Amino acid sequence: MQAYHEKNYKLALENWLPAAQSGDPHAQHMLGFLFAHGRGVAKDLKQTVEWWQRAAKQGHLPAQFTLGNLFLNGLGVKRDTKRAAKWIASAADGGFADAQYIYGLMHAKGEGVARNVEMAMMYLNLAARKKGVAPSAYWTAILPYLTIQERQETRKLLEDWQPKQKNK
Repeated sequence: MQAYHEKNYKLALENWLPAAQSGDPHAQHMLGFLFAHGRGVAKDLKQTVEWWQRAAKQGHLPAQFTLGNLFLNGLGVKRDTKRAAKWIASAADGGFADAQYIYGLMHAKGEGVARNVEMAMMYLNLAARKKGVAPSAYWTAILPYLTIQERQETRKLLEDWQPKQKNK
């Protein structure tokens, strides 16, 4: 990571490649970034997707989120909101705050999942708690669409929710 932060991408590649090839999900995720941005290697979105899929399939939450965003935005892959929802949901249910936020918005919009305002609020609240911000910072835009009953149901879902265990 030090080499990466110092923009010595060739050295980062030399360190991460053997680890990634041996199955280290963090190294696989970081290799994906090198290929995504052409840092120390030629830009190659196919390699980006390959490395992020390897890490995501091992339960690496940041890789699941990043891969989901590729599918959500159609970056290097065909846009597929259902596949995006699968990966982002996995990271969100694992407790990854950025994924919880995006998954909440996906529920509010009905993007890749059935529109469900209660689930949207729940995930936005979870993300806000994780980030240490007021929930209203995230859900004000969808609040007008909730009835009192929907707000109560959302609070119950939030109280009952527990993060899923990471896949091994």
